[in-house]
Amino acid sequence: MKTAAEHAIALEVLDQEITRHIAAGEIDKPAFDNLKYKVDRAIEGTSKVIAENHLWGKGGSLYRIEGANSHWEALVSAIPLHYAREVTALGKKLDKIKVESLKSQAFYKDCAAYFRCYHEIAANLETLKGLIVSTKARRAAAKTAEEQERQKKFTEYSTLVAVLQQHIDEYVSRAGELATAKFDGWISHLEEHGWDIDKAAPEPTNKDNLISQEGKRTWRSILFNVTDGATGYYDKIRKASLEKKADHVARIKDAAHGDYMAWIYKMIQKIGQPVTTAEMNGNPWVQSIILVTTVDGGRQEWHTQMIVNYSRYGTPFNQFPSRRIDQ
Repeated sequence: MKTAAEHAIALEVLDQEITRHIAAGEIDKPAFDNLKYKVDRAIEGTSKVIAENHLWGKGGSLYRIEGANSHWEALVSAIPLHYAREVTALGKKLDKIKVESLKSQAFYKDCAAYFRCYHEIAANLETLKGLIVSTKARRAAAKTAEEQERQKKFTEYSTLVAVLQQHIDEYVSRAGELATAKFDGWISHLEEHGWDIDKAAPEPTNKDNLISQEGKRTWRSILFNVTDGATGYYDKIRKASLEKKADHVARIKDAAHGDYMAWIYKMIQKIGQPVTTAEMNGNPWVQSIILVTTVDGGRQEWHTQMIVNYSRYGTPFNQFPSRRIDQ
């Protein structure tokens, strides 16, 4: 267990850390919560000295001294402190003591000295609380900054972007056609089994190995999520849903558009400098050859052929591995 002196040293270090975060202008909530916990425990540890000197084992004598009133009783009851915010409250309690005989008490003087010593760290911690940035907000800000940088690059490489985008509409349309065919295949499978999901995609059993169990759960989840229950959400008898089909195809097309734009951005990064001319032969989902002339007069030749990967839940996503072939 730390001594009061050790807690006091810890508070000095913690105040420095708080000041650094304030200067930075933000702090993650988990980091703030951890910092606050440490400050609260140190505040409690240092304030126990006042309790040990004036309260514990004294039989409540401070409550009975001459001139004691409700404000005095509130001050006595505040010690020991447990949270940094209580340091600020301690200052307000001290201000309410107007009787000079009470202000001359050693207990009052020790409380006043304590407040003078630690009220600043309590105020700084409260300031830092207003600078908490959630992980979600931080990710959103990072995503916005990334998108701004991407748009800047698209402008700088407009000649290349215009050439690479010539196939994007056809690519997205093909993705929609494949998604429609895949969705129709799922529905046909259910229909062949009387729309009974227990027959179309049985639950895994203990006889299945772990890989097989995961595969069966994924397959069942797909069929469940692309349909509606015949009579209720969890009904094992399913029925087709035009709304879910449209949503599925739209999501796949959006993802395909994103995959394609990500490939363009990757090519911008790989080429490394704006181009004066760009030419694309073929298409990226079968095979493409990209020829560019950079602003320094250099020429680069790139080969791309799309591959399809699947997430653990069976969702397809496209990748466009590109390699330079003129070196």
